[in-house]
Amino acid sequence: GMANKTKYKQNQQEIQEVSRALRESTKNLCRNLKDNPNVTGNLLKIQDERNELESLIAKTIDEIRERRTFATLVNHVDETR
Repeated sequence: GMANKTKYKQNQQEIQEVSRALRESTKNLCRNLKDNPNVTGNLLKIQDERNELESLIAKTIDEIRERRTFATLVNHVDETR
C-alpha cells in the first residue's frame, strides 16, 4: 500500500535525476565533439564511452532483476558529476 507508493515515488525521483544527468552528459559530449573536430580521436572517445555505457546498463539491468534496485547506476551518476 503506502510503503509501495512511497518507494515508487522515490524510484521515480531517482529515475528523473539519472535522466537529467544523462541529458547533461550528452550535452557535454556534444559540446566536446564540436570543440574537438579530431574525427579519429572523437570516434575512439565515443567507442570508449559507448562500451562503458553498455557495461553500466548491463550491470544495472542485472541489479534491477536480482535486487530490485539500481544503486549502481545512481552511484555512477553521482561519481561522474
